[in-house]
Amino acid sequence: MPRATVSFKHEEQEWTHDFEVDAATTVLDLKRKMTSSAPEHAAWFDLCRDGAALKNTELVDPLAIYIFHYLGPSGGDQDHDIIDLGVVPAGEDADEPFKAARDGPAPVTENVPAVPRWKITGGSDKGGIIVRQSESLKSADLGRVSTGAIVEEIARVGDRLCYRLEEGTGPVKGWVSIRVSGKELVEKIS
Repeated sequence: MPRATVSFKHEEQEWTHDFEVDAATTVLDLKRKMTSSAPEHAAWFDLCRDGAALKNTELVDPLAIYIFHYLGPSGGDQDHDIIDLGVVPAGEDADEPFKAARDGPAPVTENVPAVPRWKITGGSDKGGIIVRQSESLKSADLGRVSTGAIVEEIARVGDRLCYRLEEGTGPVKGWVSIRVSGKELVEKIS
């Protein structure tokens, strides 16, 4: 089975890992494999090629080398002294990061569903809806994502959605509530 290579290097930290992929594996699929024990961490980094961040919907090329670019839990560039927060998921051995993703074979699928996309419908009277740093409603407030914005789903836990901004204004990544007190704030569009 083909393997995609992901590489990271910053100051004295450096690693390269191979992950099994198939012809239908997307960048988001690969990121989820890399963070299988904490899927929300898939929003904490980008995979880049030729100096540009790739969209989660792009197919993985097993002949390419992808560069890991850590963004941190809020989606912005962070101090690279804490890079291991995004590199070694909880419960994994620091000498064997992403072991779970490499141990099992990648599922073979005929049709890979598109990455779910959502439209922000709530908060029109307030300039959008509140975005939080993590799934917890008590986590840091990152600001508001604009009403009408289009976002890509990274992870979903109950009525909480971890997203990446495609169109609109607000935090590039974060967690929002899909509904509050029965009122829909976010509508699935694909």
